[in-house]
Amino acid sequence: MLEVSRLNRRILGSIPKLKTATVAILFVGLAVRCSLAPYSAGSDVPQFYGFARIFLEHGLSFYRYMPGELWPYPWPYAYPPLWILVLSVLAILDPGEHVKTFDQGGVFRVFVDQNWIMDVKSILMGGDILAGVLIYRIVGGGLKGFISVALWLFNPMVIYVSSIYGMFDVIPLLFILLAIELCRKEKHVLAGVSIGLAAMFKQSALPAVLPLIFYVAGRNGWRSSARILASAIIVSTIIMLPFAIVGGLPSIMSAILKPGLEEGICFPIQYSHNGYSSLISLLSMRGVVDYTWVFKYWLIFFSTALIIVCLQTYKGKYSIVEATWLGYASYTIFYWNMHAQHLIPLIALTILLLFEWDVEKSVILVPLLVAESFWPTMFPVSWWFYVHVEKPNTEIARMLYNLSLKAVSDEAYVAYGIVLTGLISTVFFGVILSKLSKEFIVKKFKYN
Repeated sequence: MLEVSRLNRRILGSIPKLKTATVAILFVGLAVRCSLAPYSAGSDVPQFYGFARIFLEHGLSFYRYMPGELWPYPWPYAYPPLWILVLSVLAILDPGEHVKTFDQGGVFRVFVDQNWIMDVKSILMGGDILAGVLIYRIVGGGLKGFISVALWLFNPMVIYVSSIYGMFDVIPLLFILLAIELCRKEKHVLAGVSIGLAAMFKQSALPAVLPLIFYVAGRNGWRSSARILASAIIVSTIIMLPFAIVGGLPSIMSAILKPGLEEGICFPIQYSHNGYSSLISLLSMRGVVDYTWVFKYWLIFFSTALIIVCLQTYKGKYSIVEATWLGYASYTIFYWNMHAQHLIPLIALTILLLFEWDVEKSVILVPLLVAESFWPTMFPVSWWFYVHVEKPNTEIARMLYNLSLKAVSDEAYVAYGIVLTGLISTVFFGVILSKLSKEFIVKKFKYN
């Protein structure tokens, strides 16, 4: 009994130290990001400036002017309105010309200045830190919380997406995590608001948040889930309605839905993170065999998988973290045009699942988390320190280049994608089938 009380005192005494250590790694994680962020930019960063300029010029008619004459590349703004509002506020707070385009020996060049790079990335880096805080809270703090925050903040893919390339998937992730926490506390109206905000930043958040509605329905009844759904719809309507009235609903729906319905191939292969579609694309490009027609059916496969997840969640088969992970995993498995940024929510949810499952069960999540994080060590990310930066920091770029595997062959990235998607599929179908088989066995014995 004395030994137990001593152990309890040690554990309680270590809690303040763990909290201090967690705050410390939050600052270290931010420092790592700040040391990289000003010197690199992916192609979306200058494109974001073009988006903001078009919105400031045309206002709520924004979606009718795509692709705009003021942005460098011809690809459209393919998201709901919230991110363009954030970008426009940044452009108002930091006026001036931030992007330079010109022809250099027949090559179209795009440079973006450090001010705009940091305008955008300050939001994304702040998102990384806040996501770490939410992960800490959901895991339950303590040693588990400390380790989970470390796994998140120092994940190479998380650092790459927010602080090297500069893509905003961490922002909808914040509201996904917040919705999980609010559902656990049975604050259903606020959870619905969070779900609506997640979806209004990026439509790819929907597969993660839809199972939450069914989780609450199964646990608290349909009246509670109706509160979530109603508040989510109200928030989404308030944000979307002005754009729909002024700019026309068809233009908004076309922008948001068209990317998911388009057919094509994964090019370049290096940026594809779905192993199945990478392999099919490579075989098609090499003239071996053309199975790219399969891509047009991805929505059917995905919808079927998501419906199964939602129904099983309603029956109480999954925890709230499992349901969210399975919902988003169904998207990453079946969406054919997966990129690095799409993995950000999956990484956070995998970390949560890692600390929810027991040790024996969570073993499979370790190689999955490694695979989700591995791509920036393969690809020479130093590329983004040169291509859009007029005066590159060659020391940092050279250091990162030397640390990378410098993989360039399509075959290497196809192999990586197959391993990644194979591991996600293994966990996904393993969980689904184990629950279905248990249900079948219980029913068989019950009626026999």
